[in-house]
Amino acid sequence: MSRLVALTLLLCAVPQDEAVWKEIFGEVNLHSDAYPALQTMCDKIGHRLVGSENGRRAEEFAFKKFKEYGLDVHFEEFAFLGWQRGELLVAVTAPTSRKLIAYALGNTPSGEVEGEVLDCGWGTPGEFEKLGERVKGRIVFCFNGAPEGHRGVHRSEKMTLTEKYGGTAMVFANNVAGGPIQVGACAFGRISGVPGVAIDKETGDWLRRVATDEKVTLKISAKATSGPATARNVVAEIKGESDEVVMLGGHLDSWDLAVGAIDNGVGIAVVFEAARTLASLKRKPKRTIRFICFMGEEFGLYGSRAYVEKHAKELDGIAMMMNLDMCGKPSGFELYACDEALDFFKSLTKRLERSGLKDAPSSKAGLHSDHQPFMLAGVPAMTLKGKLDEEQGKYYHSAGDTFNLVKEEYLNEAAAIAAIALWELANAKERPCPRLKPDVMKERCIRDNVREPLELAGEWPFGK
Repeated sequence: MSRLVALTLLLCAVPQDEAVWKEIFGEVNLHSDAYPALQTMCDKIGHRLVGSENGRRAEEFAFKKFKEYGLDVHFEEFAFLGWQRGELLVAVTAPTSRKLIAYALGNTPSGEVEGEVLDCGWGTPGEFEKLGERVKGRIVFCFNGAPEGHRGVHRSEKMTLTEKYGGTAMVFANNVAGGPIQVGACAFGRISGVPGVAIDKETGDWLRRVATDEKVTLKISAKATSGPATARNVVAEIKGESDEVVMLGGHLDSWDLAVGAIDNGVGIAVVFEAARTLASLKRKPKRTIRFICFMGEEFGLYGSRAYVEKHAKELDGIAMMMNLDMCGKPSGFELYACDEALDFFKSLTKRLERSGLKDAPSSKAGLHSDHQPFMLAGVPAMTLKGKLDEEQGKYYHSAGDTFNLVKEEYLNEAAAIAAIALWELANAKERPCPRLKPDVMKERCIRDNVREPLELAGEWPFGK
């Protein structure tokens, strides 16, 4: 017996204010479309690179799904800086000759570079500062991640530091064994000033060993196309009694090496299923429940930034923005620096103990997904806690992110929990958290160590 079936049976006798939970769990358990919808999207569309023909087809697919489920739906188009990869050659020219298997990082320019490799460790700000003038004129080599106890350092930060210290290119090695090459944008909202390429961990380990006692030179020849482009967010909703809104979103786009099943196919499948399930209840919530498939997250949160900018005058009316990005087996709720909502989610977690939610809610500012523009604008934002299986996480941003990694049970559990959380938020007597003022968000961003990466990206919005 699955956990959803068992929970549905347990909920046969619930308090009146939780009677809808039984309907939600039963609907998901008996009629879920999450797994079939995701399979169709992965198998029939493939990758969903924003600005590509596949990306356009994904937008149409999402529109039709929401329409099929009976929701009001529309497109919201936005302009952005498009990018697509071309041919790439990466080769060691000394002390040996070896062509490397590599992929261009997103938003890297066309260009040819040949020069000495400099091992910059993890590529943290401190390591660059220590190396100083040695970086100038050299090809920076660093691994994904950060040393133990250090805050995470995004690949875009490593590229910004490479440019700042005069590096001529960046070679970005994965830190996950087994051969996957992890791509991703090396610059957000712009084309980087120097080429950036990605290699696997084993090749990175080899480069590091050789470079410890010999001069290693590398040749990079990259071709890419970039320029003005457009894409569309897909917006659907269940109209409530008031204009206040609770929102569930995730990014529809993916990288072009695979089909983006985990990043972020699973998140979109949960958005679809939560929308289908709540629409099937035929109940009108107090607040409007809005569902958004954002495009362009991978290249710099383009879709969510466009939404926040377009709807700036409406942000006060958003009671909560829930973002799903690579959601796994749900275990709790994570808030993005909206501490005031902790009590609400502590209570909800307690009431959902039978569903397997065991983790206490937490509140901490976080970056690099579509909640970020909302969070920085003071809109209460959150996600589901849910750890991916090791095999699912291993293939992040790689050619291995395929449909066979998807677990149907995880999708359905996450969809049921997301739908219940949305319903509770939509019908709460009072909002669990007000829109946060800039001085409050500034203090919490500093508290949670996101000021430095935002400043490196030129995106710190709160002044000195």
